Amino acid sequence: MRLALSIAVGPQFDRVVEAIQDRFRVNKTVAIAIVVTTANLFGTVLLMSLGILGAATLAGVPVFPPKA
Repeated sequence: MRLALSIAVGPQFDRVVEAIQDRFRVNKTVAIAIVVTTANLFGTVLLMSLGILGAATLAGVPVFPPKA
């Protein structure tokens, strides 16, 4: 499954790297570093947020306290 996902995402990753190269005029190594760092930051925050929301929903606890 992981291999299939890698194959499916590969062309999109290449397009994003090329777009970063063109937009910021950097070499491929820097563009890859930017894409990977950005994806990891946003991906981690998104997955953690969804996990917290899911756990809070299952537990019946509001994520944000109600306003008084």
